[in-house]
Amino acid sequence: MKQMFFCFLIVLIIGCGGKDEEKVSVDAQGVGSINLNFKKLAHEVTKTVITVSGDDFKDLVYEFSDFENNVMLYNIPAGENRKIAVDAFDDQGALLSSGDAEDIAIIAGQITLVEIVLSPINEATEGGNVSLTIITNTPPEILSLTANPNPVFVSETVSFNLSFLDADEDPVTILWEADKGTFDNATVANPVWTAPNQAGDVDITLTLADGTSQTNYSLIMNVKTDPNKLPVVINEILADPADDIKGDANNDGVRSSTQDEFIEIVNSGENAVNLSGFKISDTDSVRHVFPENTILESHQALVIFGGGTPHIDDVFTQVASTGTLSLGNGGETISLLDTQGALIDKHVYGAEAGDNQSLTRFPDLTGEFVKHSSANPGALFSPGKMVDMNNF
Repeated sequence: MKQMFFCFLIVLIIGCGGKDEEKVSVDAQGVGSINLNFKKLAHEVTKTVITVSGDDFKDLVYEFSDFENNVMLYNIPAGENRKIAVDAFDDQGALLSSGDAEDIAIIAGQITLVEIVLSPINEATEGGNVSLTIITNTPPEILSLTANPNPVFVSETVSFNLSFLDADEDPVTILWEADKGTFDNATVANPVWTAPNQAGDVDITLTLADGTSQTNYSLIMNVKTDPNKLPVVINEILADPADDIKGDANNDGVRSSTQDEFIEIVNSGENAVNLSGFKISDTDSVRHVFPENTILESHQALVIFGGGTPHIDDVFTQVASTGTLSLGNGGETISLLDTQGALIDKHVYGAEAGDNQSLTRFPDLTGEFVKHSSANPGALFSPGKMVDMNNF
């Protein structure tokens, strides 16, 4: 009787293809995968047990039955001196043949085919052919990647310029992904990305795949607010409400020296502005953080009160997130800051604020700060409105 040999081709590829059928407690950047192709398999074999071992990890044991001629093993720890042992059984559990390969190197990012010949346990086995093929694959390599400009201001565009090489001349697919903002075309080497309308860090991922392995690259785009282009200004400040009910600036029916204090900001531009995470601070500390989804529309005012329950028709209001504005009557520096602490606008006032009325720009938005009664003798303040009590 002729002897029968079983030939296995073992393919090692980089372990970042996204599958996780086999769980191994190792760093995902240090693993490879094994692709077993059965060149010849006798019909008597109904179960195959494959063991992958090494000195630096616990044995990985895989058992297959009723499988096709190709199976995959994932997350094999990268390193030298790996051993692969294969045992083939019949449907009664009897061992038909076995074989192993030693001193195997698992290398992330490279494909290697290694032959294992299974020797029959007895001589009553028909023969088969044995072949050996070695194939290597090199994943795509990023040669250069630039982003212009970087950093970028909110809502502006960035041009990416990617150069890469695939040494095997395999077709390469490109995929750009960002957790904020949008790409005009996420599958080309030189896309244009539009930054979000809010400052902060944005995670961008680039993936190059050649059908066998892939290269991932991550970068962080720092999106900033350009104070010269953000048309949001501090327009009115009330540090000293009048002593009687005339000082009830938030119109909740109660005059309070703290709750009726307010700071008015206005968007004088033609586009909405996302103020989420922006801050109002005084000389001492941050007094208000704008909550999520604070969108200030074009030619709209937002009034931040020290407290109370504001009741002003058709006026966008918020209450200080810290519970108070604590505006000093004798002098203060009021600042509007973006999410990264960049200064958008500020006003420094002195003792003129302690006169039972607000300080307001006159003309609105562009003028110097004056006492409200000097701009409009009939009113001590105008939260959410222009000095003449009209809408912005």
